[in-house]
Amino acid sequence: MKSKLESLFGCFMLLGLLILPFILLLAISIQGHIASGKQVTFDRARASLVAALSDTSRAAMVEPKRYGYFEIYTATNTVTVGGSSFLLAFYTAEEYQFTDEGRLAVTTNHQFVWLDHYRGAKLISDDYKVSKWRKGYW
Repeated sequence: MKSKLESLFGCFMLLGLLILPFILLLAISIQGHIASGKQVTFDRARASLVAALSDTSRAAMVEPKRYGYFEIYTATNTVTVGGSSFLLAFYTAEEYQFTDEGRLAVTTNHQFVWLDHYRGAKLISDDYKVSKWRKGYW
């Protein structure tokens, strides 16, 4: 009886060792369909900034306001990216979400800009995907 149980256990182990790499390969190959935690955070920040832009009562407010998962601040400065200047409208607070690696901002003409502490500013396209493998958001 013990040998049948051992052989059954061995079969399950072998089957598990064959299936696990297949599942990992599948998860890697359908990149973009399985969102990473960083991508979810980035998308939430983008949605919070879009909500702030669409809130017409926001223009009169001076204090930060929470939209979704992020606290949004009004911006009055310009940022230069690739030789072009952009007037910022709002930016996210430096909270735990971006682990002190920067913040996301939106311009008055609805363009997103990543403000990195170490690398400067970068324009973010609408279809921007955060790398699952590199550290940070840029």
